[in-house]
Amino acid sequence: MKRRQFLVGAATGANLAMIGKRVAFSSPAEVQAAAVKDSHLKVLFMDKKDIFNTWGQLRFGATRMVKLADHGKPQPDTTADFTVRCCIRQKDGSYIVYACDGGRNNTAWRIYRFHTTDGIKLENREIVYERQPSNWEHVVTVSYSPEREQFLCLKNTSDPEGFGMYAFTSRDGTTWKEYEGNPVFREGDRWGVMWSSAVQKFLCYQKGIQRCAPKKFQELLQDSRRVITLRTSADGFHWVPDVASEYRKGGERVDGRLIRAGGPLVPMEFQIAPDELDPPDIEFYACTPFEYEGRYYLSMLNYAGCFVPLGTPPVAANGHGPALDTELWVSRDGLNWDRPFRGVNHCDAGMVEHNPMVMNGKLLFHYPKGVYGMPVDRFTYVTSRANGVFDTLQFTLAGAPLKLNAKIPGEEYPDGVEQSYVMAELIDDSDRVFPGYEREKCLLRGPLDESAIPLRWGAKDGRELSGRKARVRFFMRASYLYAVTA
Repeated sequence: MKRRQFLVGAATGANLAMIGKRVAFSSPAEVQAAAVKDSHLKVLFMDKKDIFNTWGQLRFGATRMVKLADHGKPQPDTTADFTVRCCIRQKDGSYIVYACDGGRNNTAWRIYRFHTTDGIKLENREIVYERQPSNWEHVVTVSYSPEREQFLCLKNTSDPEGFGMYAFTSRDGTTWKEYEGNPVFREGDRWGVMWSSAVQKFLCYQKGIQRCAPKKFQELLQDSRRVITLRTSADGFHWVPDVASEYRKGGERVDGRLIRAGGPLVPMEFQIAPDELDPPDIEFYACTPFEYEGRYYLSMLNYAGCFVPLGTPPVAANGHGPALDTELWVSRDGLNWDRPFRGVNHCDAGMVEHNPMVMNGKLLFHYPKGVYGMPVDRFTYVTSRANGVFDTLQFTLAGAPLKLNAKIPGEEYPDGVEQSYVMAELIDDSDRVFPGYEREKCLLRGPLDESAIPLRWGAKDGRELSGRKARVRFFMRASYLYAVTA
């Protein structure tokens, strides 16, 4: 199924219907038909590919998530490793939620399925899969492909030589089967997985290891750094690259601490590494990918070692230091990534662990400390400290009033009420202003903080040009612009 153009946003995620204790997925055609039926104009501002004909020093920001609710009573018979991993939207707006727990210290591990109507309380608990104790690690992921109508669960083992990744699949989310060819590959102990409809593949973002010059401080990995190994698979079983990363194998250890990595390692062309714009000590420790509004995101947990002596908190005795921050990445296909939000920590609670639930106007994510989130359609924004100008993507006016999701002034401009403004004009496909839609006729001054601010040019609001192709050209300062809708 080819993904529709991002310009027209619609409900995302697979639709489901509960049948007793079973789950029946709508076919991809049904999902697509429902999306088209419910679609509306939504032009979001997420990165530089969303704006054109720019002038000024424009930049993008990611909205910081905040705690919205506590979990309430903890799930019985679970450990601190209990984690929500996959959320599937149903036709009635509720969600089926898959969570996992166990495996650490030679214990059994499980896949749970829940139902939630508010995105916070997890109800109707079922254990849909349980695996007996072995040398399992505690991390596990669950993802779903609506095109293949297939769930994929990845769980890893640990041994002195390294880590082995095991695949488990299900058609209905209830009956799970272990792949007979396990392990499917060997690599690190942290990863994230999603299905990309854009490339029709499962994508796995593994904590990979890449050799580097010796670090200036003592650290668990002294001559190597943590990067992202990107593996792709059409079925979840056969992965490219199919080579192993075995940095533990033949590695040099001192007092149980890995000093120099062994090998072989994954070739660098399959890895995403820090670049010249990053601090020299930054590493990519772990990430969770997810899709939202036709884009793909990575919630990346950045890491950096420390000069603090080993064993001095927060540095562990083996040299493992604290996390640095959590950065949001954005992509059109899940393969090629942009990083417009460098240096912006999008959640103090760390990286997310699952795709978002959309409930009551909020995007919700479950963390160990509670449920965090933000307003829907305020995930990212474009702003300018001084004057800035840009055009939106071109779209076809649908005969509905145009509205702006914005905060004037933006929260980083506390004294910006006097200087902040937004002006808008409508541009035709020949880059000319439609008569009567000049910017002087559409001036917005703060304070304003609304998701549907009317864009009006006198008595006009865009409905008069129904069926015409247009762009909105914005002139703005000290404001946050999130989206244009109709």
